[in-house]
Amino acid sequence: MTTQTEKEPSPLPTPDAGRLPTAATADDSTAPTPIDILEIEAPSPSSPSPSIALEHSKSAYLVLAGCVLIQAPIWGYSLAFGIFQEHYTTHPTILGPNSPGTIASIGTTQTGILYLMMPITFTLLTKYPHLRQWCLRLGLVLTTGCLTASSFATSAGWLVATQGVLHAIGCGLLFSPTSLYLDEWFSARKGLAYGAM
Repeated sequence: MTTQTEKEPSPLPTPDAGRLPTAATADDSTAPTPIDILEIEAPSPSSPSPSIALEHSKSAYLVLAGCVLIQAPIWGYSLAFGIFQEHYTTHPTILGPNSPGTIASIGTTQTGILYLMMPITFTLLTKYPHLRQWCLRLGLVLTTGCLTASSFATSAGWLVATQGVLHAIGCGLLFSPTSLYLDEWFSARKGLAYGAM
């Protein structure tokens, strides 16, 4: 019976991972060592990063307040459409005799278009950030124009077109740029900012 002795593996040679390649010179004492490189690249723990300092500024919280003011009517109007639905069904003289299903489709159309627009608008506005200002302006004009036009509605189809489809497109054009702006202003407190919005 022979016993096997366990051999320890020999250590592998390690290359100088942190050493920068330098030209060979006669005096190699000026070449940086790996420790020097690490000391140069290490950030100072006492100084905050520029993004964290930016989100603690007054401007960041003004952006947050603006986003809340813009987005509260966007989601509040579409998700609380039952109030309008009750008014339209209890006052049939406004729109004439309409089926409750047609009036109920206004709020669901608006919410559905808002959700379906998000992947498209977020992708386009991330790829082409110069379009954000135009989307905000067009969305504001379209949203207010559609709400004004819907106040003169005489049929449920008119309400579906103005309050359901066109208003949702305007709200989608307002929602995406404001969300992207908020994402740029907050990094460490992003959860707080999105929760407030």
